[in-house]
Amino acid sequence: MSFYIKLFDRDFRAVLSLPDMLVSPLRWGSLAVGGPESAVIQIDGPRAALLLVEGWLRYGVEIYNERGEAIWWGYIESYQLDTPTSSSSNSVEDLANSIKIEYGEAATGFEEDAGSIAEYGRKQIVLPVDPALSASVGQRQATELALRAEPQPIPGERGEQSQATLYCVGWLKTLGWLFYSRADGLIEYVGTGSRDQVLGLGVTGNEFWFASESREIHDTGMNLYDFERGQKLAVSGSTSNNTTYTVSRSTTSGPAGVTISHQLNFLASNKTIYRYGTTGPDELAWLRPGDRIHITGTSGNNGWFFVTGVSPSWADMWITVADTINDEIATNPVLWRGHAIGLEEQPVEEKPGATVTIVVDCSQIGQRILPATSWSLYQVSVKLKKIGAPGDGVTLHICDDTGYGGGLPGNSLANVTVDAASISSNGAWTDFVLASPLALSGGTYYWIALLRSGSLDSDDYYAVGVDEDAGYGDGYLRLWNGSAWVARSVEASLLFRAEGQEETTAQIAEIVDTAGQFLTGTTLDDVSGISTLQYRDGIVDAKTELSDLLAIGTDNGRRLLCAVERDRSLRVREEPAYSGTPDYIERLDGRFTAIQGTPLGPGALIAGTWLRTESSLAPAQGANVDATLRFVERCEYDAVSGRYKNTPRGAPNIWRLAVAPAR
Repeated sequence: MSFYIKLFDRDFRAVLSLPDMLVSPLRWGSLAVGGPESAVIQIDGPRAALLLVEGWLRYGVEIYNERGEAIWWGYIESYQLDTPTSSSSNSVEDLANSIKIEYGEAATGFEEDAGSIAEYGRKQIVLPVDPALSASVGQRQATELALRAEPQPIPGERGEQSQATLYCVGWLKTLGWLFYSRADGLIEYVGTGSRDQVLGLGVTGNEFWFASESREIHDTGMNLYDFERGQKLAVSGSTSNNTTYTVSRSTTSGPAGVTISHQLNFLASNKTIYRYGTTGPDELAWLRPGDRIHITGTSGNNGWFFVTGVSPSWADMWITVADTINDEIATNPVLWRGHAIGLEEQPVEEKPGATVTIVVDCSQIGQRILPATSWSLYQVSVKLKKIGAPGDGVTLHICDDTGYGGGLPGNSLANVTVDAASISSNGAWTDFVLASPLALSGGTYYWIALLRSGSLDSDDYYAVGVDEDAGYGDGYLRLWNGSAWVARSVEASLLFRAEGQEETTAQIAEIVDTAGQFLTGTTLDDVSGISTLQYRDGIVDAKTELSDLLAIGTDNGRRLLCAVERDRSLRVREEPAYSGTPDYIERLDGRFTAIQGTPLGPGALIAGTWLRTESSLAPAQGANVDATLRFVERCEYDAVSGRYKNTPRGAPNIWRLAVAPAR
């Protein structure tokens, strides 16, 4: 059988003649995942003609059989040139014309040689350097670029005859020349530090007493225990105090309320309340002047009172109040003091009665974000923790930017709730996965808005991680205090990651478009039906990224295969399930034919197909596996012997077996 080649220069123009050369393709192979893999071509001729080979690195090659069928294609990666007077070898394997230096946590940009890139294409490399040498990384980068930007011939022993050997590889390998990055699909701010911003801490009740002179809020319902200095309180529902206050002092008392086990004697004449009896606990001794108390269980003195004095004597315990009381001996009274917190601002005096809501800092948190390009949002992650034992959850909304005339959260475009059981108590990242991806438009503002799914609570609530360096530059954080979106007292940025997903086959096409500098496009025979995160940070090369996406397979549970076609386009397809009929048959006489009987073209490769080998032996009795059937993972052809080697999928790695320890 005879085989011949066509040669193409680095601009893919055909080299029309190879004068005085005898070209002999020796062997070539292909993979189910990748297509053309490698080929070896021998060239004989006079020394003057063979010296042309030195200029062929990264030239394109196609191998043809005697029928004129193209059976292999790729490019020349290296050569070995032997003549009676000299010998040399060269390769583009170690060529690098775009070099980056990493030193510790820092790194340079890519420094490039434009002439080399124009000649061979861009080939990147990242070199690690000891951080102690950081002052000289620029010089190291320049030195490496000077050494690597052009292929370096290596002299060897002179040969016995004039002969060149070309070592060729498939075009898919060039995807490994570039690191792959993709900026769309991620907006994040992870900050330089984390502070807790409470969310959903608050209370609604009718036992709040706003004390003007002492600048306090008293709550005989005992719900102010978790309120802390510096927090902003948004009050609504009161008669005279619907505004925002700042906590200057947290409560100094824990939950405090007792049922009086002795009678209380109410004396209207001097507004005094006596403990009736001379034995038992000091059931009034824990009160102080200035306390606001709530008394129930009486017939004529139920209500709230301002304590003006407390007896110094346990033996004759009494308190005086500023409010009018009625003469009464109460036999089963209940007296509550509750909590009091200090305020920086002075409230209007207001006794309990109205149903008041107090929101601590915010009932919602909003962070404005700006995607640079258009992509589909899949999930948002925030640093979130629960405090106490909330029984509801946290809801995340993605809102447009139309609220209150623009620049604030507006219409909800998507939302998702995570229940409390899925939220940690230590401020871990919590993922909010949307039911379906949300299309974001580049250059358009959106909002991440967080709120608890249940009611405000004073003991069980949540906290969201923010950074008071406020380093996210494309948006600002706002808090909803119950009636308006307001700036935080100390500006901050939400700690968040907003990520997009895309179908893996669409990502493969994007990789080819971005990093396939020698590939012409992608043909998707099948789509995977599986989506994954699309952002890439550029630390992995494009071929590795492609391999990882192919390995995920399809929603049918089968692999994705790919092959570079002769026009240098990448064809992607699902690995075919066995249909009951093989694609090719290996006959007893060694011939390969299609199932219809058509002979396989000489040297043509069948990787990625189902092959059955004819056998004169009957299957073993009871066997449930057809040993004559295989899916061809790798196909190699040796033109010297005229024989094929077909490696089935799942074949053991002989090198791994060779080093297995003896038992």
